[in-house]
Amino acid sequence: MNNVKDYCWLISQQPSRKRLQTLIGPSLRLTEEGRWDTSIRLLDDFDWHVHRSGQSLIYSIPDDEPNQGRCELIKSDTPVCKQDNLSTQPVFWTDVHGGKLQQSLKKLLGYSALIPVLQVDEQRTLLACRDEEQKIQLRLELIKQTVSSQISADATQHDRVLLRILPLRGYDKEATRVAESLRRLRQKDAELLNTGELLALCKIEPEAELLPSPLPLDPREPTGVALLATARLLLQQARRYEQGVIDDTDTEYLHQYRVNVRRIRSLLSLLKQAVPDQEGRELRQGLAKLVRPTNALRDMDVFLLQQSFYADMLPQPFQPGLDALFRETEQRRQQVQQELAAYLSSEVYQQECRWLDTQLKKPADLCAPLAAVPLRQVASSKILKTYKRICKLGGGITDTTPDEQVHDLRLDCKKLRYLLDFFAALYPQEQISRHTKALKGLQTILGDFNDYAVQQAALLEQVNAQTEPDQAAAIHGLVALLYQKQLTARSQVMQALQTFAGDTLRADFKAAYSLKEKK
Repeated sequence: MNNVKDYCWLISQQPSRKRLQTLIGPSLRLTEEGRWDTSIRLLDDFDWHVHRSGQSLIYSIPDDEPNQGRCELIKSDTPVCKQDNLSTQPVFWTDVHGGKLQQSLKKLLGYSALIPVLQVDEQRTLLACRDEEQKIQLRLELIKQTVSSQISADATQHDRVLLRILPLRGYDKEATRVAESLRRLRQKDAELLNTGELLALCKIEPEAELLPSPLPLDPREPTGVALLATARLLLQQARRYEQGVIDDTDTEYLHQYRVNVRRIRSLLSLLKQAVPDQEGRELRQGLAKLVRPTNALRDMDVFLLQQSFYADMLPQPFQPGLDALFRETEQRRQQVQQELAAYLSSEVYQQECRWLDTQLKKPADLCAPLAAVPLRQVASSKILKTYKRICKLGGGITDTTPDEQVHDLRLDCKKLRYLLDFFAALYPQEQISRHTKALKGLQTILGDFNDYAVQQAALLEQVNAQTEPDQAAAIHGLVALLYQKQLTARSQVMQALQTFAGDTLRADFKAAYSLKEKK
């Protein structure tokens, strides 16, 4: 036995000290060194970003020191990084005070809030094994865990007991003997906090809640059938976020709701010949009705999320006006959020969702031009056609190209991204990853260019005759700075297009998505 992990066991029930003493034998005497209770919570965001990274985020609070919380990122029961002396449970990555843990959470969570997933209440007893001279040769730790879900209606508590045998340097043989004596208690080797096992114990399946990636597709399946089935999956995924929007947990719930609905609309548009015209038009209109009431809140969220970015851009004399602008926006946002929450809770909204669900469950009408065509054939054609269109539009972008044309180019890039994501299962993963990575670089620059233009327009809309002079000055100052950033982004767009539309990538796309399939 070389390390502490080798001696951590799951046992059937907590043994008495007398039982342990009998198993160990008379050569060692057990003495109690301490008892303590700890409250532990497994934290993650709604989309399980920590879990999906192969790690776990643990927040623990000793019962005798409630203001001395510890937040720890672990992987396979091994600490990665931690933060001590936290007075409250962190909700956002900003609640952790700098260091490696904060940077890790920032990367994993973005704007998402942490929520308690599991509660683990621990009762620990530490025992020393002493020889005749009262020297400690090894220690035993008994840990009773009471585990319960914090995210499901099932409040069942699950009890489990762990036994740790902690050898001391120089007493390996004695530790081995004691381990053999106690082995009859062992059910299996265990980790103190194997979060996968604890989630399974509470019947929580993160993977079952999330959209499969890549989407499960059969290359030979009729395109119309695959389109409706995938649209149903995306609608179900969008609706996962409704309660978070209603509760106003964080801005990501609304963002992800809109993303998933937008993906359905885009696919129905890109593959519109796979469904009858009237049916496709009604579905797109129904989806647009879902999203339209969310527009105002999302616009405000985007603006408020830029607060530190704007503050860093403006000189100090403009800060009071900028602060007032954000305060007013926050006040308006509260009202808009309440209105959206009421809409999402309404019977009107539920009826719209039921109608969409019913339509998407209908058998595909294979009379539409592309409905019966095998999915792989349609996929290759659409991806290659969209890539060629981007190259053609990109070739005409210059310093004087109107913003609207650059915006159109961004939309075509977004369409290509949807196609690559949607059809990913039909092609080698390395191929899709390579093309997605190349596209993502261009999309980022085009997104920055568009954001700077949209932000200028949104700011100017807030200026009217009643606007306070300091706020108007702050707005016009920001618009001027954003315009300069937009000019810089335009030159970056042109440089990125040279790579994306270059001969190497053109040949790669043509070879990968040619309709002349290799036999």
